[in-house]
Amino acid sequence: MAENKKYGRQIGVSFCITLLVMVALVYGFGTYLIPRYQITQAQVYDVAVRLFPILLGLVMIQAGVVVAHRRDQDYADEVDRLPPNAYDKPLSELPNDDPSRLTQQGMPLQQPVVQPVAVKAENENAEAAPSPVEETPVSPTISVPAARQTVDFSFPAVLDGELENAKDMDYDLTLALANCSDEAVRDKVNEKLASLTEASAFPFTLEDGTEAMIFPFYNQDETQAVVSEADSALKEEFPEAQITYKYASRLGRVVSGDVLFSEAKG
Repeated sequence: MAENKKYGRQIGVSFCITLLVMVALVYGFGTYLIPRYQITQAQVYDVAVRLFPILLGLVMIQAGVVVAHRRDQDYADEVDRLPPNAYDKPLSELPNDDPSRLTQQGMPLQQPVVQPVAVKAENENAEAAPSPVEETPVSPTISVPAARQTVDFSFPAVLDGELENAKDMDYDLTLALANCSDEAVRDKVNEKLASLTEASAFPFTLEDGTEAMIFPFYNQDETQAVVSEADSALKEEFPEAQITYKYASRLGRVVSGDVLFSEAKG
């Protein structure tokens, strides 16, 4: 009942303040604005009839907001309020501080009494014969080392693997073959060419002396541009060497390494 009186008092005070503000506005409007702007009584009545419901609705909304806000605060206070004598309750709920546990620990424990039972042997003078121990053969443990997984880095294996990756990820790949006709400088030319293209390709020296270069992500035009730059550097160092280049590109096809190598050689 006291809470209802408190809410009723707040609503009454809000209503009185609103009424005073409205009276002040009407007085000021009738004293200063009506004579100055020559407003007729019909215009004042029309505005007042439309404005009064709006003001009344605002007052009701404000009263509802005040009451709801106070009730939310009261509910929060009620939820957070601890029951009487509950401030030291967590201390007595610990395992070592439980009064019932302390009482049980203070009570003497009754130990069970075990009475010995005499067992009469059937034959007291009988001597226990030792039982023979059977020896079980133990097979020696042979540890077999785990088979080592070897990775094939040969030219056919790398070419097939790159073609498989190119098919799965749908990118281009080009194979370039370089053949130096001068056997005297062929090894040096192949070594130099491999060092110039290793940033973009996988270089391999084949058994017949041909330098094979696998260019992932490169089409034939891009591969020729890279090889052309390397060939310019080779001609400066080996001006008399005659080097021929051949190319074969994947071009979006599903081909094997043998087929692409045959296309490049042909």
